[in-house]
Amino acid sequence: MKNKENKTSVPASVWESIVGNNGEESHNEAVHEDSETAVAKTQDDTPDQDVAAPQEHTHRLKKSLRRASEKAKERKEEKKERKFERQMQEKRNQKKLAKQQKYEEARRKYYESRRRGNKITLWIGYVMIAVTVVMLFIWAGQYFYQIQKPEAHGTVTVDIPANATGAEIGNMLEEKHVISNAFVFRTALAVKGDSKKLQAGHYKFDQGITVKEAIIELHKGGNDFATVTIPEGYTVSQIAEALKKADIKGADDFAAEAASYGPLTYMYGPEPAQVKGEGFLFADTYDIPKDYTAKQLCDLMYDHTDKMLSPEIRREAAEKKMSLHDLMTIASMVEKEAKFREDQVPIASVILKRLEINMPLQIDATIQYALGKPKEHLSIADTRINSPYNTYRRTGLPPGPIGAPGMNAIKAVLAAKPGEYLYYVAKPDGHHIFTRTLDEHEVAVASVKG
Repeated sequence: MKNKENKTSVPASVWESIVGNNGEESHNEAVHEDSETAVAKTQDDTPDQDVAAPQEHTHRLKKSLRRASEKAKERKEEKKERKFERQMQEKRNQKKLAKQQKYEEARRKYYESRRRGNKITLWIGYVMIAVTVVMLFIWAGQYFYQIQKPEAHGTVTVDIPANATGAEIGNMLEEKHVISNAFVFRTALAVKGDSKKLQAGHYKFDQGITVKEAIIELHKGGNDFATVTIPEGYTVSQIAEALKKADIKGADDFAAEAASYGPLTYMYGPEPAQVKGEGFLFADTYDIPKDYTAKQLCDLMYDHTDKMLSPEIRREAAEKKMSLHDLMTIASMVEKEAKFREDQVPIASVILKRLEINMPLQIDATIQYALGKPKEHLSIADTRINSPYNTYRRTGLPPGPIGAPGMNAIKAVLAAKPGEYLYYVAKPDGHHIFTRTLDEHEVAVASVKG
């Protein structure tokens, strides 16, 4: 057999049997390429000899084409799997994205809600702060208006000119320590609209009062005052004369009012006093409106007495088992008997000692009070007058005080104790000689008389 170039062609019937009659486009390229490769390989492998039988050749070709077809199918499946995987990945991505978007939306709504809530909370906080500030302002205003007082005690006079403004009046009151804050005074006038109600005039203010109290006094209007000094030891009749000299309206009726008017419970002792107010109209300097009535004058002095008998004085008297009535009665006798302060405690000690042993006090000042007038030298007859105030004839205390005691005399009684002396006599200079026995006393009296 001669070597010659053979070009073997695939019969159409064979091709159709391998590929099939469907003629699908998807196999054309891959199968045709593999077929040509297989034919070429077959041609190369064919010896230079006579061509083998068509059946063997067809069998080989079918086998190659099947392999090519299987590879094409595998590539197609791989492509489909990759496409499916891409689709699934896209779906997963879409789900993830949707989930992320949903999360972001929820997160946005949450923070937006929080922001709205924070705004509401913030506004509520602002409102609460505003309400608190207003309440504090109101409370502070009420405190400064009705409660706060300057740390001052005493009385001052203030002249309010006719054209004075509320600010000027407030400054005057603050400067004199009547009120603590002129700004609060001005604010109160502005809020209440009371500035036009303030009246000009001459005022007497207690230091350390509230703004409210000051405004009330300024609404009443000023009064014409008179300054009256009541010396320690003065009796009601002497006080009445001092008030008359000051041209006080109620001076003429003062003595009668003081004799019958006694509002303080401790003014009353075991026996009725000749004059209820005797000893309880405190000796001091008073600025008194000239239009005061007799009752107003008594109230003014009674109130002052009640303030002067402080809780400390009342406690000390109670510790000595001494009533305030007895305290004022003894103090009034000490006030009359002692010319010098250093003699007050010794004289009080003599009185307490005589009371302790139930010995007549024999106080000359009580006889003079019973006589109704001071007398430099008492007679034997004077010491025998019939009066509950005659301490020569009776034991114990007189029915009540014999004058207005000063604070020093009151404190002297509280400081004194029953001592060893029972007698005393005044020397020409006003000081006293104190003795234990009657014999010593008579010697002292003789020495004083020379």
